[in-house]
Amino acid sequence: MSALLLAAAAAGFMPPQFTPDALRQLEQGAGSSASAVIDAQVDPKGRISNCKAVTASGEAGGICSLAEKVRIEPASVLGRSAYGVVRQAIHSAGAAAAPRAPSDIEVQVNVLPAGQSTLRVEANVLVAATGKPQACNAGDAPAGYGDVACGQVSAVTFGPLNDDQGKPVQYVRTVIIDFVTQPTAG
Repeated sequence: MSALLLAAAAAGFMPPQFTPDALRQLEQGAGSSASAVIDAQVDPKGRISNCKAVTASGEAGGICSLAEKVRIEPASVLGRSAYGVVRQAIHSAGAAAAPRAPSDIEVQVNVLPAGQSTLRVEANVLVAATGKPQACNAGDAPAGYGDVACGQVSAVTFGPLNDDQGKPVQYVRTVIIDFVTQPTAG
């Protein structure tokens, strides 16, 4: 990982996130068997826009319109509110199970910790207005896997996020990296 990514990672940034109350409000407003994973833009005031259901089942058709009425914790950079992208699994009490968010990147490795067959790492990424990653932090990953995850993220160019005037802005998002082992030939 580049020195820029390492130095900036220590600077402090967090993606937007639903508070427990906001998530409960959204899940109660969803249909009785709604289940979805949404991606949405979040402005520095916590307002959601450009919501898209990545996966959906049951009565999930209106989840994005409900989400756009809820305020959440905005992203932060150096302690200040910032733009961000949130990915959130939502399921009502009547849904069969909570949906699993799809990975953004899959990395094939020879060995995983403790004999696991898969390992999911969530990396917080600070994205420049140009769409290039400026910093990556995967602090909860097992030793070595966070560096590999952030190395993979550094090769990605993300879509721009625009402010109310249409100007591209810096933002924070989470990127999901799944590490998998190669299946053995039988």
